[in-house]
Amino acid sequence: MPWRNHRRGLGIIDARWLILLIDGLAILRSESALDEDIAEALTQWFQSLSLWILSSPSGLFEVAKRNNRGSWVDALLTYSALALGIEEAALIVAEFGIKNRPQEQFDTLMLQPLEMRRYTFVSYSLYNIYPLFYLLNVLHWKYSSVKNDERVDAVNRETSLLKSAVKILQDMIPAHELNHIESIEFNENFSLNLYYPYCFAQLSNFPGIYPFPVSKA
Repeated sequence: MPWRNHRRGLGIIDARWLILLIDGLAILRSESALDEDIAEALTQWFQSLSLWILSSPSGLFEVAKRNNRGSWVDALLTYSALALGIEEAALIVAEFGIKNRPQEQFDTLMLQPLEMRRYTFVSYSLYNIYPLFYLLNVLHWKYSSVKNDERVDAVNRETSLLKSAVKILQDMIPAHELNHIESIEFNENFSLNLYYPYCFAQLSNFPGIYPFPVSKA
């Protein structure tokens, strides 16, 4: 997006579906179907993107946002780090997001005041919860095999809290949103809407491919 020197991060959130590209690259690599020159070029591109977000006025503007835009930047940076093979950086971003975003976004009723101001407040509230599930998926992958670790308890606790927030929102759908929220009844199976992928199956299992080996044991 040409910002014409306006130091705002509008448009960065629309890069969130590069996460799907990272998943796609993982699939191609696992099938030995990814050209290494293309892989190298994409790796360099993701590195440039991450450095730009973390150093430019526009990128830092989004990192500092306390609503869904900040959450999506965390998810994008986490998966970009995984695509670059920098697992430690990915975990730092994911842990930061899960530790800080819910604390500043949710009230005692598990509602999100900054999203509740919107005309379609259920959509926007779910829209913020979704990237938090991305972060939890990464942390669960990393820590689920570790026994007697407080980080596992923290991940499970945050997952339960977010699922309870989704259930609360499910009962709050106003008439003007009723037919505009994809799979809000949570009965669809992996029906993918690239803009509002809200069905419960996706929240539980999507993204299903990671850019690193996942043990099924």
